[in-house]
Amino acid sequence: MQWMLLFCIVLFSEHLIQLIFSVLQWNNWTIARYGIFIESIVLALVYISAIRTTATRRGFTLLVILSLLVWGAVAILYHAPEKLDSSAFTLGMMIAICYGLSYLFLEFRHDHEPITRRPLFWVATGSLLYNVGALILIGLANELLKMGTVYFYQAWQVNFILIMIANGCYLKGFLCKTP
Repeated sequence: MQWMLLFCIVLFSEHLIQLIFSVLQWNNWTIARYGIFIESIVLALVYISAIRTTATRRGFTLLVILSLLVWGAVAILYHAPEKLDSSAFTLGMMIAICYGLSYLFLEFRHDHEPITRRPLFWVATGSLLYNVGALILIGLANELLKMGTVYFYQAWQVNFILIMIANGCYLKGFLCKTP
């Protein structure tokens, strides 16, 4: 549970800082760029802490290390400060989707209790809902900017709705009582 609390604090802090920067009309892309990396690490720690078997935990840890190395390489190689780095964001979201799907696959193999009573089911659900939806929005962010800022801002409103849905799932997971 301490990793879930840290995950919630990291998300809240990142979104609050981005909101403050947005209100002040400062560029918040750098915060978002590094925020997704930090989110990925903490989310991975949440999943790893919940995995029961040592062999599965090692395999998942290897997946996490490899995916973060690939993400880091993409973020460095395709870094362009003048525009939204959609390649690193897109890869980061695909990594989070892989984490969530991998965790759910492992959990569906164990039928001991209803999966909706497990806190990590809700974390995985929130993460998948947000990342699948935002993958499209952020992947197309620079194209939307070329079409005009109105389209970009409308897409960002959808992104904020996805964030609220994901945060609701994270809260449900945090408050979930396991039998």
